[in-house]
Amino acid sequence: GGLIYLKIIGNCIICLSNLKGIVEYAPEENARVVITCTLKGHFQNCISGKKRRVTGNQREMFLDKLMNCNMSAAYLQRLEAEQKMNYGDPEPSSIPTLNALRLMKYKEQKKDQVHNDPILAVSLMKGMLPYNTIFHDIGYDRFYLHYWSSFEVNSYRNYSKRTKIPTIICIDSTGTLVKSHIN
Repeated sequence: GGLIYLKIIGNCIICLSNLKGIVEYAPEENARVVITCTLKGHFQNCISGKKRRVTGNQREMFLDKLMNCNMSAAYLQRLEAEQKMNYGDPEPSSIPTLNALRLMKYKEQKKDQVHNDPILAVSLMKGMLPYNTIFHDIGYDRFYLHYWSSFEVNSYRNYSKRTKIPTIICIDSTGTLVKSHIN
Protein backbone atom coordinates (compact mmCIF):
# COMPACT_ATOMS: atom_id res chain seq x y z
CA GLY A 1 0.00 0.00 0.00
CA GLY A 2 0.67 3.64 0.37
CA LEU A 3 1.72 5.66 3.35
CA ILE A 4 0.97 4.24 6.79
CA TYR A 5 0.30 6.62 9.70
CA LEU A 6 1.21 4.16 12.50
CA LYS A 7 2.72 0.69 12.51
CA ILE A 8 3.20 -1.49 15.60
CA ILE A 9 5.24 -4.67 15.46
CA GLY A 10 5.71 -7.04 18.37
CA ASN A 11 6.41 -10.66 19.12
CA CYS A 12 6.01 -13.13 21.95
CA ILE A 13 9.29 -14.36 23.36
CA ILE A 14 7.64 -17.63 24.46
CA CYS A 15 5.80 -18.88 21.35
CA LEU A 16 7.42 -16.51 18.83
CA SER A 17 4.03 -15.35 17.51
CA ASN A 18 4.02 -12.00 15.72
CA LEU A 19 1.71 -9.02 16.21
CA LYS A 20 1.31 -6.35 13.57
CA GLY A 21 -0.89 -3.31 14.11
CA ILE A 22 -1.56 -0.66 11.47
CA VAL A 23 -3.34 2.70 11.35
CA GLU A 24 -3.44 3.66 7.69
CA TYR A 25 -4.57 7.28 7.90
CA ALA A 26 -4.04 10.06 10.40
CA PRO A 27 -7.11 10.24 12.64
CA GLU A 28 -9.10 13.42 12.95
CA GLU A 29 -8.73 15.39 16.16
CA ASN A 30 -10.62 13.80 19.11
CA ALA A 31 -11.65 10.90 16.86
CA ARG A 32 -11.55 7.24 17.77
CA VAL A 33 -8.46 5.44 16.44
CA VAL A 34 -8.89 1.96 15.04
CA ILE A 35 -5.77 -0.18 14.88
CA THR A 36 -6.02 -3.13 12.51
CA CYS A 37 -4.15 -5.99 14.16
CA THR A 38 -3.01 -9.32 12.83
CA LEU A 39 -1.54 -12.16 14.87
CA LYS A 40 0.50 -14.91 13.27
CA GLY A 41 1.86 -17.96 15.02
CA HIS A 42 0.78 -20.41 17.70
CA PHE A 43 -0.44 -17.81 20.21
CA GLN A 44 -3.56 -19.83 21.09
CA ASN A 45 -1.40 -22.41 22.88
CA CYS A 46 1.01 -19.93 24.45
CA ILE A 47 1.11 -20.06 28.24
CA SER A 48 4.01 -18.05 29.57
CA GLY A 49 3.43 -18.67 33.27
CA LYS A 50 4.64 -15.14 33.97
CA LYS A 51 2.33 -12.79 35.79
CA ARG A 52 1.96 -9.10 35.08
CA ARG A 53 2.73 -6.54 37.75
CA VAL A 54 -0.35 -5.04 39.34
CA THR A 55 -0.15 -1.27 38.86
CA GLY A 56 -2.25 1.85 38.54
CA ASN A 57 -6.03 1.70 38.79
CA GLN A 58 -6.04 -2.09 39.01
CA ARG A 59 -3.73 -1.96 42.04
CA GLU A 60 -5.94 0.65 43.71
CA MET A 61 -9.02 -1.47 43.02
CA PHE A 62 -7.39 -4.58 44.53
CA LEU A 63 -6.16 -2.61 47.57
CA ASP A 64 -9.63 -1.17 48.11
CA LYS A 65 -11.15 -4.64 48.10
CA LEU A 66 -8.43 -6.05 50.37
CA MET A 67 -8.34 -3.19 52.86
CA ASN A 68 -11.76 -1.51 52.85
CA CYS A 69 -13.99 -4.44 51.89
CA ASN A 70 -11.99 -6.87 54.07
CA MET A 71 -11.73 -9.48 51.33
CA SER A 72 -9.10 -12.16 51.70
CA ALA A 73 -6.50 -12.56 48.98
CA ALA A 74 -7.85 -16.02 48.12
CA TYR A 75 -11.43 -14.77 47.83
CA LEU A 76 -10.40 -11.81 45.68
CA GLN A 77 -8.37 -14.04 43.37
CA ARG A 78 -11.32 -16.43 43.06
CA LEU A 79 -13.64 -13.53 42.15
CA GLU A 80 -11.24 -12.36 39.46
CA ALA A 81 -10.94 -15.88 38.09
CA GLU A 82 -14.73 -16.29 37.94
CA GLN A 83 -15.02 -13.03 35.98
CA LYS A 84 -12.23 -13.73 33.49
CA MET A 85 -12.15 -17.50 33.07
CA ASN A 86 -14.28 -20.46 32.12
CA TYR A 87 -13.86 -23.84 33.75
CA GLY A 88 -10.66 -25.51 32.57
CA ASP A 89 -9.06 -22.36 31.15
CA PRO A 90 -5.42 -21.70 31.98
CA GLU A 91 -5.02 -18.87 34.47
CA PRO A 92 -4.40 -15.60 32.62
CA SER A 93 -1.46 -13.40 33.53
CA SER A 94 -3.83 -10.56 34.45
CA ILE A 95 -4.99 -12.38 37.62
CA PRO A 96 -2.48 -11.69 40.40
CA THR A 97 -1.03 -14.53 42.43
CA LEU A 98 -2.14 -15.09 46.01
CA ASN A 99 1.31 -14.10 47.20
CA ALA A 100 1.18 -10.84 45.23
CA LEU A 101 -2.19 -9.96 46.78
CA ARG A 102 -1.04 -10.88 50.28
CA LEU A 103 2.15 -8.89 49.88
CA MET A 104 0.20 -5.90 48.57
CA LYS A 105 -2.07 -6.00 51.64
CA TYR A 106 0.87 -6.47 54.02
CA LYS A 107 2.76 -3.49 52.58
CA GLU A 108 -0.35 -1.32 52.74
CA GLN A 109 -0.85 -2.20 56.40
CA LYS A 110 2.84 -1.69 57.22
CA LYS A 111 3.04 1.79 55.72
CA ASP A 112 0.81 3.22 58.48
CA GLN A 113 2.84 1.70 61.32
CA VAL A 114 4.85 4.04 63.50
CA HIS A 115 7.74 1.55 63.78
CA ASN A 116 8.43 -2.06 62.81
CA ASP A 117 9.19 -3.00 66.42
CA PRO A 118 5.87 -3.01 68.33
CA ILE A 119 7.46 -2.04 71.66
CA LEU A 120 9.28 0.91 70.12
CA ALA A 121 6.09 1.83 68.29
CA VAL A 122 4.15 1.99 71.57
CA SER A 123 6.94 4.03 73.15
CA LEU A 124 6.92 6.50 70.25
CA MET A 125 3.13 6.67 70.20
CA LYS A 126 3.08 7.68 73.88
CA GLY A 127 4.33 11.09 72.75
CA MET A 128 1.92 11.43 69.82
CA LEU A 129 -1.65 12.66 69.61
CA PRO A 130 -4.14 11.17 70.51
CA TYR A 131 -2.16 8.45 72.32
CA ASN A 132 -0.38 10.86 74.67
CA THR A 133 -3.64 11.19 76.61
CA ILE A 134 -4.37 7.45 76.50
CA PHE A 135 -1.01 5.72 77.18
CA HIS A 136 0.08 6.42 80.75
CA ASP A 137 2.68 3.91 81.98
CA ILE A 138 4.93 1.56 80.02
CA GLY A 139 7.17 -1.12 81.51
CA TYR A 140 9.70 -3.13 79.53
CA ASP A 141 10.98 -5.85 81.90
CA ARG A 142 7.77 -7.81 82.14
CA PHE A 143 6.11 -5.66 79.56
CA TYR A 144 3.01 -3.75 80.56
CA LEU A 145 1.11 -0.77 79.27
CA HIS A 146 -1.35 1.15 81.38
CA TYR A 147 -3.74 2.97 79.17
CA TRP A 148 -7.17 4.38 79.48
CA SER A 149 -9.28 6.62 77.37
CA SER A 150 -12.22 8.82 78.21
CA PHE A 151 -14.46 5.82 77.46
CA GLU A 152 -12.83 3.73 80.19
CA VAL A 153 -12.90 6.65 82.63
CA ASN A 154 -16.62 7.11 81.97
CA SER A 155 -17.16 3.36 82.43
CA TYR A 156 -15.40 3.58 85.80
CA ARG A 157 -17.46 6.60 86.86
CA ASN A 158 -20.70 4.84 85.96
CA TYR A 159 -19.57 1.72 87.82
CA SER A 160 -18.61 3.78 90.88
CA LYS A 161 -22.00 5.50 90.94
CA ARG A 162 -23.77 2.14 91.04
CA THR A 163 -21.58 0.65 93.78
CA LYS A 164 -21.09 2.48 97.05
CA ILE A 165 -17.92 0.58 98.01
CA PRO A 166 -14.75 2.25 96.61
CA THR A 167 -13.10 -0.12 94.17
CA ILE A 168 -10.34 -0.36 91.62
CA ILE A 169 -11.42 -2.01 88.41
CA CYS A 170 -9.40 -3.32 85.47
CA ILE A 171 -10.94 -3.01 82.04
CA ASP A 172 -9.29 -4.78 79.11
CA SER A 173 -8.96 -3.39 75.59
CA THR A 174 -12.41 -4.69 74.62
CA GLY A 175 -14.08 -2.73 77.42
CA THR A 176 -14.76 -5.85 79.48
CA LEU A 177 -14.33 -5.79 83.25
CA VAL A 178 -11.35 -8.04 84.01
CA LYS A 179 -11.21 -7.81 87.80
CA SER A 180 -12.24 -5.56 90.59
CA HIS A 181 -10.47 -4.95 93.89
CA ILE A 182 -12.17 -3.68 97.00
CA ASN A 183 -9.95 -1.20 98.85
